[in-house]
Amino acid sequence: MTPSGRNIVHHERNEVGEAFVAIVTPFTAGGQVDEEALRVYLQNLYQSNIRDVVVNGTTGEFWAMTLEERQRTEDGQMVADAALLLPPFYYERAPAGGVSAFLEAALAHAKLPVILYNYPRHCSNVIGPAAFEKLRARFPLLQGKKNSEMPLADCAAYSDDSGAAVLIGTEDLVQALDRGFHGFVTGGAWSVFPSVVEGVLGAHRGGNVDGARILQRERLDPWVALVDAMQCEAIAATKGALSEFLPSFSPAVRPLLLPAGAADMQAIREFVQRHVHD
Repeated sequence: MTPSGRNIVHHERNEVGEAFVAIVTPFTAGGQVDEEALRVYLQNLYQSNIRDVVVNGTTGEFWAMTLEERQRTEDGQMVADAALLLPPFYYERAPAGGVSAFLEAALAHAKLPVILYNYPRHCSNVIGPAAFEKLRARFPLLQGKKNSEMPLADCAAYSDDSGAAVLIGTEDLVQALDRGFHGFVTGGAWSVFPSVVEGVLGAHRGGNVDGARILQRERLDPWVALVDAMQCEAIAATKGALSEFLPSFSPAVRPLLLPAGAADMQAIREFVQRHVHD
């Protein structure tokens, strides 16, 4: 299976779902997109009951890939059900009206459902709740909002009774579930521990909140703490972990990133041996 290349939410049910894996893009040691490794990686997720993925997002290093490379990651084996739409990310603190005009121009040409994407760490222009609601009123294909690395209190301002999806980019799933959020996009943890993340969500939604907390505390939180203590970025750490248990998966990343160094890889290797397949 290979996914599409337009920063798109994919799955097989022709609807926008509630939980997505933001996948990495595997590269060969020589820096080329490794389509065979991508196929094996997606098959591993599929076998772990993962059906929904975000392709060519931040975790997928879309910003380091050519348009042709992003397009080449699609071969029709998965269905593109929605697109993620970022605000402008070069011109800092643009006028709110200008940001809305930018989004309106894109939404006017939308042929798929669209999820607006707030990521203050990388895009200084934030799409506020009022602007989101005005756009929702004008564009029926605008179906939701994704917020990454934002306080949950701020994310709650986008929740209403209109049916719009609110997706949270976080690996602290239990805290978000406790606050009433149901939609998630997560990268590293879900790639490395797909069954554990599914277990946290399933336990909490099934009423076994204590079981969800135990999985979060014993399996997910240690990974987050390990990555936070590393010299490399989270994307490089995720690729390093995948290279430890997926055949022929390289830990290679593209600039601006650097691959996990020897010390980080040793820590990842020990962690994978202790936690991934126990």
